[in-house]
Amino acid sequence: MHGESARDKEITRNITTQLFEDTKLSSYGKNIDIATIDGKTTLRGRVVNSANKEDILSFATRVAGPGNVIDQIVVDDISAAEKAIDR
Repeated sequence: MHGESARDKEITRNITTQLFEDTKLSSYGKNIDIATIDGKTTLRGRVVNSANKEDILSFATRVAGPGNVIDQIVVDDISAAEKAIDR
């Protein structure tokens, strides 16, 4: 079966809920695109640091299961970018 099943939608919804309830996660990190198809969850987007990325991956793995998370998250070092602009 290909496409988003009811279970896929439930996985995506549960990950999204956990991300929005996490007070440690930056608002930037809460804008991750989450798609689950055939039980495989893809995470795509940008976060401000590796801690945010690890939190998101941890949430997704707990919900979707080990081996079912595809990581396409990019860490943007916002502080380095701001320092470059200030020069």
